[in-house]
Amino acid sequence: SHRTKRGRTSVSRIGSQPPKTMRGGGSETEPGICTKQSQRIHWAVQVIGWILVLYLCVGRGLSLFSYRKASAWAFVESNKDITTAGVAMNKGGAIADVLLYIPMIIVGLIGHRLKARWSNIFILGAASITVSSSLAWLFTIARARELTPAWKIACTGSHFLAPILLISPGVAYIVYMMVASWNARIALERSFFWAYARTGYYKSANKDVGRVLDTCSNDTLRLRLTNLDNAETWFISCAWLLLIIATAFFAPIYFENSLDKERERVGVLPNSSEHNTLTNICFAYIYGQVAVGVTYLIPLLFVGLCGRSMGASWWRIVLSATASVAAYLPIQPVVGMQYARSMIPRLETDRVGEAIWWIIFALLGLWGLGWILIELVRIVVSPCGTEKEQFPLLKRCIIREGEGEEAKFDQETDDALLHL
Repeated sequence: SHRTKRGRTSVSRIGSQPPKTMRGGGSETEPGICTKQSQRIHWAVQVIGWILVLYLCVGRGLSLFSYRKASAWAFVESNKDITTAGVAMNKGGAIADVLLYIPMIIVGLIGHRLKARWSNIFILGAASITVSSSLAWLFTIARARELTPAWKIACTGSHFLAPILLISPGVAYIVYMMVASWNARIALERSFFWAYARTGYYKSANKDVGRVLDTCSNDTLRLRLTNLDNAETWFISCAWLLLIIATAFFAPIYFENSLDKERERVGVLPNSSEHNTLTNICFAYIYGQVAVGVTYLIPLLFVGLCGRSMGASWWRIVLSATASVAAYLPIQPVVGMQYARSMIPRLETDRVGEAIWWIIFALLGLWGLGWILIELVRIVVSPCGTEKEQFPLLKRCIIREGEGEEAKFDQETDDALLHL
């Protein structure tokens, strides 16, 4: 432990050594993919990620310009198997991948290779989207087979195995990040830096200790942290509200037994027998997104919010994974329905039901993008991102302030750090 000039222990029960530099890059106090990882994990993320990028760029990108050629090369399902409505919804999914999914993977992999802390957000988001999109496809296949014989694809063979193979590494990476955040919390508790990072971000339980630790930071940094804390609190409040709204909107569709009521809720209406088949397939794709909302998005959001209330170390990981899905989820059904209208001239929809659908999805998307931005800003301005600069400042501050009221200060520092 560190000792002042008078020989008293400044912090007797918490280690004061700077965070150790790990072999894989980064330090033991930085949670995420840059910490406590072997070279094997590092290269596994890189190899799997770039293979997925190559597949998505060729398959999804080609389907936007020439769907027939993409289906001939077995990148997407053919018109004969999923009908015109399925092609339209698949193009909506391709737009979602090009706008959000593929850029997140590429930026995350580049940052991961450079050992940048912000890469955590992008790779974690991409892993969560991988899980949600694979689940949505399985739900869509099952629902479409139930609604119409025109749908030729079943949950067998590659159509079932491929999503399962994608879900497994996605879930594994999310769990790995949660464990890494727990390990990082333990490592941070062993350093003065952790004490400064927490008391510089949140209100200190001890005013004297908080005053001393605040002198390590300038006014601009503290203002940024305060604004960030306020913005985060506002987004958490919005997340609880969205949890209630999404549950009220998605759950009746998922658990409803009447097909007509289900379609009425999302604004997809049948008309002639031919177009009834096409609208059923459009609804099957929308149902897939709703099912993901009920079985994945809502539980994940609830767990993240409860984790924050309990002070868990992994709550940011869970909410970041949820935010990426919330931003990605609305794109396919919204864009896919626009494609469907252009490809199916007499497709009818209920404008009121569709407007409600758009509003709910818009709120989810805006919250998801906003939370991702909040997390990126937090990584940039938080003291946790500048440990090499902040740790020496804290150490000098404790030495300087401890000389005047050494006995009182040392005891209060010990007590405050133990309860952080």
